[in-house]
Amino acid sequence: MTFVTPGDVIGTIEEGAAGMGTYEDRDNVVANTAGIVERRNGKFTVKMKKRVVNLKRGFIVYGIVKQITLDRVVVELLNVKRGDIRNVTPQYALLHISNIASVFVKRIEDFLKVGDIIKAKVIATVPVLSLTIKEPNLGVVMPYCSQCHIPMKKMGNVAFCPYCKKREHRKMVKENFNYTVI
Repeated sequence: MTFVTPGDVIGTIEEGAAGMGTYEDRDNVVANTAGIVERRNGKFTVKMKKRVVNLKRGFIVYGIVKQITLDRVVVELLNVKRGDIRNVTPQYALLHISNIASVFVKRIEDFLKVGDIIKAKVIATVPVLSLTIKEPNLGVVMPYCSQCHIPMKKMGNVAFCPYCKKREHRKMVKENFNYTVI
C-alpha cells in the first residue's frame, strides 16, 4: 500500500489508466487527492482515507503545512469551529509557489514552515484542490518554531519562539487563530 498526496505521480499511462482520485498529465497518472493507491483492471485509483466536503472556488479554509518541496506545499485542511462557523473535514490541498506572495518567491521556507497553520483561499478544485495565500488577509495565522515545534509569537512578519528565542520570517495574517480544531 502506498500513501500519496495531490500531485504525486502514481505511474505511467502505459501501466494503467487514470481512475477515481487521479488524472492524466502528459504520460503520467497523477493523484488529485490524498489516500491509498490501488491498481485494478488496468486502472489506478486513490481511495481517500477521510470523508471529503465538496469545496468550491473562493472558499476560505484553514490548514496545516505538512510538506514543502521546491515548488509546492502540501496542506492538510482542518475542520475548525468558532461559534457557528465550521470549515471542511480533513483533506489535502496543494499550494503552488506562485500562489504564496505577490513578490517573487525564491524559497518557500522564507514564507512558510512545516507545522504552520495557514488561512487560504480555494482557487481550483479540478484536477487538484489548489490554494492561494497571495492576498493580504491570507497566510500564516499560527506559526510553529521549526526547531522546537511550539507555537511562536507573531511580530509583524517575524515569528519569535519564546523557548529557544529563534526568529523566523513568515507571510503572516493579522488575525489570531482563535479556533478549536475538531
